[in-house]
Amino acid sequence: MINELDISLTEKCNLACDYCCVYKDENKTLTLKQLKRAIEILFLFDTKHKEKIIAISGGEPLLFFDKVKKIFKYGKSIGNERGYRTDFSIVTNGILLDEKKLKWFKKAGFKVGVSIDGRFVGNKHRKTKDGKCVYQILKDKLPLFLKYKDIIQIKMTISPDVAKYSREEFLFFVRKGFKDISLQAMLGVRWPRKEASFYLKTYETYLKWKKKTVSKNYLKSLDFSFVCPKTKDKIFIDVLGNVLLCDLFEFFSHKDREKYSCGNIFDKDIKEKIINCKKKFPILICEFVRDLNWNKICKNCELTRACSEMFCWAFDLKKRKFDFSYIPDNLWLTKNLDKLRLRYRIK
Repeated sequence: MINELDISLTEKCNLACDYCCVYKDENKTLTLKQLKRAIEILFLFDTKHKEKIIAISGGEPLLFFDKVKKIFKYGKSIGNERGYRTDFSIVTNGILLDEKKLKWFKKAGFKVGVSIDGRFVGNKHRKTKDGKCVYQILKDKLPLFLKYKDIIQIKMTISPDVAKYSREEFLFFVRKGFKDISLQAMLGVRWPRKEASFYLKTYETYLKWKKKTVSKNYLKSLDFSFVCPKTKDKIFIDVLGNVLLCDLFEFFSHKDREKYSCGNIFDKDIKEKIINCKKKFPILICEFVRDLNWNKICKNCELTRACSEMFCWAFDLKKRKFDFSYIPDNLWLTKNLDKLRLRYRIK
C-alpha cells in the first residue's frame, strides 16, 4: 500500500529563491527521533514488491548532511532486516554539494536531484540571501556534476517570464552531456497564453529527448488515471511530524495544513489513521473544493482527478492564498501539457 516515504528534513535554507513552494519557519528541522519514527512507519506497510523508497527534501537538506547519512543507515538497516530493497533520493540546490558528498551518495546508491533552472536568465528567480545569482556559484560545479551524471538529475523549474528562453536553457544541459533532466512549470503564478505557448514548445522538445534517451516504459508510465499519482502509494512527513498524503500541502502555513493531516508520526494508531486517510482522501478533496467555493469552476473538469493540478494552478505563491482568476489560463496550459504527454505516451 505504501512504498514511498517523502521526508521534509528541514525548512532551513541557504538561498532566498522567490518561487519556493515551501512555507518556511527557519527554526523547524526534524529530530533524529522523529526521522527514525517516520522510517518505521514506512515499514509498517507490507508491499507486494519488496522495495521501498525514501526521498529527502527541504529547505536545504545538505545543511544537515549528518542526518541524511543517519536516515540512510537506519532506513537501510530496517529494510535489510525485513527483506526489502530500499532506494534513496535527495533534492538539493547544489551549493553545498562537493566531491566528497557525491562520492558518498554514489556509494550509498542515492539519486541526487540538483535544482538548477538554466544559466543567468533561467536562474533569475534563484538568489543567494545577499542577492547573488545562484548560477554564478553553480557554473563552476558543472564539470563535477557531469563526472557524477549517472546519479545526478538536473531539475529545471521554468517561470513564465523566462519561458521564451527555456528551450535553449534545457538544450544547454543536454549539450553538456547530462542524461537525466526534469522539467517543471513554475507553480503559484499566472501562466498567460503567450508564455505558456513557449513552455509547451520546450516541453515537447523535452518529451522528444526523453523518448530517445529512456526506455519506452517511461512514456508508458505517464499516469492518466483518475487518481493523483502523488497520493497512491506515498506518504509525506513535514517538519512538524505531520503525516500528509501530498508534499504540496507545504504550500500552506503550518496551521492551515493541519486539516489535511492524517495524524502525527507519534500517534499510536498512525497506521490505521493513514489507511483511513487514504480511503477518505477523495472526500477531503471535495471538502477542499467546497471550502474554496470552487464547485462551479471545477465540477465538470477532468483535472479534478489530480488535486495538485487544481490547487497549485490557482495558488498565488507570493500572497499564500488562492486567486481564482488564475484558473482559465493555467488550466489551458495543464490541458495542453496532458495532450502532449498523451501523444508521446501513445507513440
